[in-house]
Amino acid sequence: MISESYRKQWSDMSGACTSAIRDHRQEDAVLRIIDASGKPIPQAQVRIVQKQHDFAFGCNC
Repeated sequence: MISESYRKQWSDMSGACTSAIRDHRQEDAVLRIIDASGKPIPQAQVRIVQKQHDFAFGCNC
């Protein structure tokens, strides 16, 4: 069970952590899907799956 003092401490920090994640761990990207000759593929369907990451959960908090 999580103590009330820990819950309050985490509650106080969670906004800062969310802001730091947004500012330092997220970024927009634009992908150009092209064929072997370099021509864009209209209506290409792409699936992206993150397999791993290089930082531990909560390490910036």
